[in-house]
Amino acid sequence: KLLQSQINPHFLYNSLNFIYRMISSENLEGASKMALFLGRYFRYATKSNLDVTTIGEEVANIDVYLQIQQMRYPDKIWFEIGALHEMQDYQIPRLLIQPIVENIFVHGISSFEDKVNVTLDFSETEDGKIHTQMNGHGLNNVYQRLQLFFREEGDLWMECRENNTIVVMEFPAEYKRLEV
Repeated sequence: KLLQSQINPHFLYNSLNFIYRMISSENLEGASKMALFLGRYFRYATKSNLDVTTIGEEVANIDVYLQIQQMRYPDKIWFEIGALHEMQDYQIPRLLIQPIVENIFVHGISSFEDKVNVTLDFSETEDGKIHTQMNGHGLNNVYQRLQLFFREEGDLWMECRENNTIVVMEFPAEYKRLEV
């Protein structure tokens, strides 16, 4: 609930302003597409009765978010979301992965001179954990939620490599059968 209340209003205002500018420049197709993406994003982000979701649903919302950002920064963002395979039905706390992706933009996309590459990959480890790797920032809130939901079986760490920050998240695969 607290995370929902922290949804960045600047993202909404900036997106609405972007829609206005597209309409003013008679780019009605772009404005329509942006409004559709924005509606989908906020429908997912503000569901107050849903604390648990699937990896597939979380990643679908991240894809919508990245589509919006790609429209706002057309020559600055490249993103790739890896195949989920059987992991798409694994259950996780809603908005667990989203804040890390959002922080790529909150903490200075405008300061990057080159194109920003956002990648999100999932794999299952031999010991039955889901291994999620993404680049971004903003780990503390996500780590605390992992610990609350998965206890000691959830882990999160960050690796800095040259001009790249890698965020790695692990949690048990057994939660794919969790009752909601």
